[in-house]
Amino acid sequence: MLIETLDRLVVITSLLKEFVYRGGLIYLLTFLVTASSLEIRQSVIQLLARCLADKQVGRRIQALLGQFLPGIFQETLRDTPDIFLQLFDCELIPPP
Repeated sequence: MLIETLDRLVVITSLLKEFVYRGGLIYLLTFLVTASSLEIRQSVIQLLARCLADKQVGRRIQALLGQFLPGIFQETLRDTPDIFLQLFDCELIPPP
């Protein structure tokens, strides 16, 4: 319910800016990492993708997410949010 409300509010750029400046991205990332429901996690991903698509604030959000997520996750989230969860959940071992 909360994610649906936020989804409707971030359509307005001024509310999206306020959401970002008040720590809303941290809140969404917490939901993404800790939620056990796949539906909630997918809703959060769609919301983050919509935030990244904003023309005025999207670049700022991308920079903020860069502090918490590697670049490949940001690009996947922005370009193909449906694949993001599979990539995020897989266990990758970095090359030696």
